[in-house]
Amino acid sequence: MPEPTVVTGTGAGTAGNAVAADHLQSYFHSYSVVGLLAVVGVLFVAVAFGAGHLLRPVVPTPRNS
Repeated sequence: MPEPTVVTGTGAGTAGNAVAADHLQSYFHSYSVVGLLAVVGVLFVAVAFGAGHLLRPVVPTPRNS
């Protein structure tokens, strides 16, 4: 796991902001992978429930009614 990075003001103008933006982008990119997997998991469960609903017999047998 990478070490935490501390960005301090260097008086270099936008150079410090570019470094901070790069770290922020890589930080959220890591979490976007986790978010994408969570969405895929939720969609998988929704498709499974939908398929189960579509494949379930609708007309009950006379013995069950």
